[in-house]
Amino acid sequence: MRDSYLKILVGKVVLTAVLAFSSIVSADAVSDRHLVFWTNGPDRYADGSSVLDGECYALVCTKAGATFAGFNADCTLVDAQTSTLVHVAPLAVKGHCRYTDFIVDGALSAAHAGDVWKVYLLDTRRRGGALAELDENGRPTRVNGYGLADGEVRFGSSGMTATAALQSENPGSVTDSRSSDAFAPTPRITGMRLEGGKVVLTVAGTVPSLDYDLAGGTTPDALAAGVAAEPVEGAAERTITLRAEAVAGAGFFKVIRAK
Repeated sequence: MRDSYLKILVGKVVLTAVLAFSSIVSADAVSDRHLVFWTNGPDRYADGSSVLDGECYALVCTKAGATFAGFNADCTLVDAQTSTLVHVAPLAVKGHCRYTDFIVDGALSAAHAGDVWKVYLLDTRRRGGALAELDENGRPTRVNGYGLADGEVRFGSSGMTATAALQSENPGSVTDSRSSDAFAPTPRITGMRLEGGKVVLTVAGTVPSLDYDLAGGTTPDALAAGVAAEPVEGAAERTITLRAEAVAGAGFFKVIRAK
């Protein structure tokens, strides 16, 4: 039986959520809830390109009164004390989130009854353009950025849901917020040499969910970003190599996150 229906119209994007309550089998049992959502699209990355088939969307609930702090690049949450990553899956097809019926565990939905529930589009592309692999839990191994699929679902204390109809001029879901790299260790330059007119740096302490670049210049306090010949994906258990042009007087380098 459908207890409530939430439809949120956002420009050309429609996020629809239906919560269906299963029968209660005992006086103290908590029923599971079916959360149905999709977007009409077009959903896009921050560079304007359409989301790839198999791109991920994430369902997150955040405590009432708190602000969602975002995703880390390894697909964990920046603030796991106030937000919970309920579900993430490769749901994109033909530029939008396909129709998805997600069963929310009854105990989980009861525990987060007062939270704000939202769906986010993720950008999980690797440097070469392919989507990042999923880990053993089905979560992407990198998140470059994310964007809100406008709309929210609230669970009231009575077990019912509030309904809302919101309108926006946004053309679609866009991954316009960059993921955080604050969780990652500070990379260390462990070696530097000249080779074929280039400075070659060996770097340790990187993570595979981030791409790395170089900042360089004539003094440590005046470094220009983006001087590496090519950004390189990090690696958890080995060093990586970054190369830059060997310019006279430009002898200072710092490893930075690539754009």
